[in-house]
Amino acid sequence: MQTFNEVKTETTMEIIGLDHRGIRTTKLEPTRHFYEDLMGLKSGHRPS
Repeated sequence: MQTFNEVKTETTMEIIGLDHRGIRTTKLEPTRHFYEDLMGLKSGHRPS
């Protein structure tokens, strides 16, 4: 019998779109770098 740690499963999911997401941070520049430069997402309108 396999234990929980011995059972391997693989699940994949294709992302076909992302409408919008609000992210609160006190470190805007590192957060922007991660999402725009590394993840390839674009910044949208940021309310003041």
